[in-house]
Amino acid sequence: MKNLFDLTDRVFVITGATGVLAGSAADYLAATIITNTPFGRFGNADELFGALHYLLADASQFVTGTVLAVDSGFVAFSGV
Repeated sequence: MKNLFDLTDRVFVITGATGVLAGSAADYLAATIITNTPFGRFGNADELFGALHYLLADASQFVTGTVLAVDSGFVAFSGV
């Protein structure tokens, strides 16, 4: 297996795609997202490690131009 920290041939963009909202707008958005997420909660940063490990491993060497959604099913089930 390749050194997981040798990223010379791979590019990753990891984003939470979050903006800054305050007050009732933030509360409303958070409640809407959680309601439409099968797990019924926001994810934790440590829940990204599995996807990150896959992307850094040789098993993903033929994966290009795709989005790996680590979102507990939000995109699949929310109608987005």
